[in-house]
Amino acid sequence: MLKKLLILIPVLLIFLLAMAFGAQNPQTVIVNLLVLQTEMAVASLLAIFFGSGFVVGILLLFLSSLSWRYRYNRLLRRVNKLDKES
Repeated sequence: MLKKLLILIPVLLIFLLAMAFGAQNPQTVIVNLLVLQTEMAVASLLAIFFGSGFVVGILLLFLSSLSWRYRYNRLLRRVNKLDKES
């Protein structure tokens, strides 16, 4: 629990710092996407990219966690099987 809290606090601080930076910069920028061109505030653009990066990071962390759990359970079954044989 403490480990998660120690990870969450810096992430929230970075997010708040990014939002404060974006709020101080009211300028708009033109964003060219593949099929779309739009004009957005820097704060909105920063929030979108930071949020999407956070979501992608959480998804990759979850997939990695599933992989490690699968490996752990498979090795645990192998150890239990070897213990029963000996």
